[in-house]
Amino acid sequence: MSTSHSPRYGRYEVQRELGRGAMGVVYLADDPVIGREVAIKVLSHAGLDDDEVSELQDRFRREFQSAGTLSHPNIVTVYDVGQEDHQAFIAMEYVPGESLASLLEADKDLSDKEIADLAYQIASGLDFAHKGGVVHRDVKPANLLLTWDGRTKIADFGVAKYMSATLTRTGTILGTPSYMSPEQVTGGKITGASDQFSLAVILYQLLTGQRPFNGESPTAILYQLVHEDPPSPQDLTPRRAPQVEGVLLRGLAKKPEDRFPSCTEMVEALRAALGAAPVDMTIALGPGEAFPPEEERPAPGGLRWVWVLGALMVLAIGGTYLYQELGKPLLPLDLGLGLGSEEAEPDDAPPEDTEDGSEPLGPTVADGTTPEGAEGDAGDASFEENLDPAGDGSEDAAPPAPEPARASVLLESNPSGARVLLDGDQAGVTPMEVSLVEGTAARDLRLELDGHDPASLALSYEGLSEAQLQGEALFFPLEKTILPGVIAVDATYAVTVTVDGEPRGTGASQRLELDPGTYEVVLSAPEVFYRERRTVEISSERTATLSVPPAIPFSVTAVPGNCKVSIDGQDAGTTPILDLPVAAGRHDFVFEWPGLGKTLERSEEVSDSFRRINARPPA
Repeated sequence: MSTSHSPRYGRYEVQRELGRGAMGVVYLADDPVIGREVAIKVLSHAGLDDDEVSELQDRFRREFQSAGTLSHPNIVTVYDVGQEDHQAFIAMEYVPGESLASLLEADKDLSDKEIADLAYQIASGLDFAHKGGVVHRDVKPANLLLTWDGRTKIADFGVAKYMSATLTRTGTILGTPSYMSPEQVTGGKITGASDQFSLAVILYQLLTGQRPFNGESPTAILYQLVHEDPPSPQDLTPRRAPQVEGVLLRGLAKKPEDRFPSCTEMVEALRAALGAAPVDMTIALGPGEAFPPEEERPAPGGLRWVWVLGALMVLAIGGTYLYQELGKPLLPLDLGLGLGSEEAEPDDAPPEDTEDGSEPLGPTVADGTTPEGAEGDAGDASFEENLDPAGDGSEDAAPPAPEPARASVLLESNPSGARVLLDGDQAGVTPMEVSLVEGTAARDLRLELDGHDPASLALSYEGLSEAQLQGEALFFPLEKTILPGVIAVDATYAVTVTVDGEPRGTGASQRLELDPGTYEVVLSAPEVFYRERRTVEISSERTATLSVPPAIPFSVTAVPGNCKVSIDGQDAGTTPILDLPVAAGRHDFVFEWPGLGKTLERSEEVSDSFRRINARPPA
């Protein structure tokens, strides 16, 4: 790609292509406003007809609607959505690292502990999405990204859908065959249990070295998914505890109800069966390689301790510098990490000589003397307490005002993913924490979620309960909004609409909002001899269109004349000739000759090919 003509999507300038997939192309791009790198997914229309383009655009919008409401450390964050030259695009978090698929292709072995930690992060992200009503539907190694610092992120909610939605094209199977669930193949109801099945396939592959369902063709794999049991994991890996097989086979159960209640519960059962240690992020990638060699991997928790030790060294060096230059410590440091020997030296232990015979690095001021208050018993006042607080030599200066109390309250909602607005500004999505300070004005809190009634509260430190001050979440159950449906009347002439016996309006083009339910609707237009009764089912946010037949110019004659004519029981006039607008469709005609005492009844289908009727009295 030429750097002199880098394409732009919205404000994002493309750097290079990252990959291609079924939905389009993914680029690495710059966000000049925020000053960060982002991944841009651009919808592809190549080789598709109009119907396929429309369905692909629907799937693309679903990706943004699904992933855009999910804020979780183990889910790729969606930043923005837009359109450039009739091409839709999504700007999302750029995740430097490798996919799980690349690790599997490189035949990198993961320890049981690393597999358990990886699975825990995936399960955490999936369960969070499921609680928000979103099912991924395409959980596979290529969609699981491992960052350099050990974080696992779930990508590509492009085939995800809300549990209440349906595909516009029936019979379509979305997903990757080897990792699909049986209900995806058979067209059953898709729930979070489907993603659990896909995760179980991945765990089976990681623990045994092969996928549970293999075949020479996608059709063969799909047949196995529905009808056959996988090979026994115990036969493939006899060294592992038999409990591991029980966990994997339950996650791979054909019926969703036979699986675990959640992905996290499956992973916790697997961790116990493997005898893995508690969770810490020990899967760490190094830039430029898919996975560190076995001999170069840090011990469990190693990266975290390297970071902590590095931070302590910075604090120690910086604190010593300030002590030497200013005669005061950087900050009181007592992290209680327990680093070093199991038994700490007593506070009054004499310093040890260094290898070069010099005194060990300690708190000294610029002239090399020990600052006052730096030595003494542990019960002595600290160095800060011995300083003159007023700075003027006085001893009766007023003590500083006490810091106001603070609290961090966790906001949760059901469903999660609600937008959190504080004083009218969006602050994030649930679950999230909000800091409150004692004595400050209450903040206007509002939670909003599409399809649900909003929740509002005046949020203040003083308004929290004792349990909430101690960490209990502030919970908001959001009620679903019952959105109306619409009846749309499509006519070329004025029609009166009556719903359950109540007239609702007259006109050629009408849109009537109704709560979801079943209604008896009568459409009538006497001037064109039209009346029709229909039973209409109204669904939330759906439109039911009622098409009204056109009016046909119709001519009625009778021999002999002076004949009274009625259409559908409505007086139409007296011959010899009647020119009337009559709605297309079947009508009942009655002709009466009072002078002859004769009556004729006829039922005719009025249309463009039947525009005239000539009646004669019966013999």
